[in-house]
Amino acid sequence: MKPTMPIFLPVFLRALCASPFRWNREAVANDSERETAEANAADAPIDGEETGWIKVSPFGTFPGSRPGRPQIFGEVEANAIVTQFNSVRGKLGRMFRGAPVFIGHPDQNPDLYTDHRRLGKIIQLQARADGLWAEVEWNSLGRENLAEGFWVYPSPRWDAPAGKAEFRPDRLLSLGLTNTPRIPTSEPVTNSEETQDFKTQDARQEDQPTTNTTTDMDRKLITEKLGLPVTATDEEIMAKLDTLQTQTDAAETTAQEAVETATDAKAETEKIACSLAAETARADGLATALQEAREGHANALLDAAVAAGKITPGARAAWLPRLTGEHRDAEANALAAVKPALNTKPLAGGQDRAAREGAADLREAVANAVEIYQKSGMSYFDAWAAAKKRPELAPYFTR
Repeated sequence: MKPTMPIFLPVFLRALCASPFRWNREAVANDSERETAEANAADAPIDGEETGWIKVSPFGTFPGSRPGRPQIFGEVEANAIVTQFNSVRGKLGRMFRGAPVFIGHPDQNPDLYTDHRRLGKIIQLQARADGLWAEVEWNSLGRENLAEGFWVYPSPRWDAPAGKAEFRPDRLLSLGLTNTPRIPTSEPVTNSEETQDFKTQDARQEDQPTTNTTTDMDRKLITEKLGLPVTATDEEIMAKLDTLQTQTDAAETTAQEAVETATDAKAETEKIACSLAAETARADGLATALQEAREGHANALLDAAVAAGKITPGARAAWLPRLTGEHRDAEANALAAVKPALNTKPLAGGQDRAAREGAADLREAVANAVEIYQKSGMSYFDAWAAAKKRPELAPYFTR
């Protein structure tokens, strides 16, 4: 089964046409009012030569279609119009007839302008220092109009996104010829540059073979890729392109949202990673402080055991890892249960002897208090801390 939208079609569509949406846009046609009679040739003298390039519009601020909302047209807007025009013309080649040139604007006001025949087509646009210029290929009606001077002032019909505070056109839809332009500084097409003699051009056109092979081949290829019959009109092809452009833009929007979601997720992951690193560093610091506290407490227990004659100074090295290891509470209890085997009291007399005996009594009182606390269900460390808080035992811990 032939797919309704081939995988290659978005790429093909993007390569063919980069036109913006037709929806949610507003158009302005720059004829001031409907002419009620044919133009007087004296309005713009005709020298009998055809115009190649004409100035579509100068730069400036012009009256808009609604009071209080003028049109703003400068170099930025002109370049945007040229870019949009080239994206369509340059990719689709000669398949379409180019931007049309009418008498007035039958494409916007068909009730006022009943003549829908084209006078020519715009094949190229340029943004120059003084405005927007167009290269026009005139047909026989267009050449007659130039020769007779019926309609001589260019009136661009252009559009821009709707709902903006200012109207700044970014796409040229068509060009109307009028005698009452809304743009007051418009220049008549008969005063434009690069004119050519009608007869010379007609002779040159007669010498050139007329063939539509390339156009027909382009149309056949494009309609086949778009799934349309070869008899499809330009309007049907453009409508299909707009539909596919909408689908492509929707897919791109979905992809962009996915990218943004992934970006947000990555940022959140990095934030979590930073928090985890900070917490890990904090935990490492707490573990180091805890180990130092355990070693300090173990050394205090060993100092007391050496002083009490329970162990010799040489035995400290063997006891230290036991008092700081996994079974430190049990090892502390084991150390406390060791009976003194050494007489650590130096021989002396008088008051020194009394002081030493008092210290021994105080040490024994501490040991007894710790033992009593342990019997009540406390661990050795908690019993030691409780004894340390008793006022009568404070001299032992502060000496």
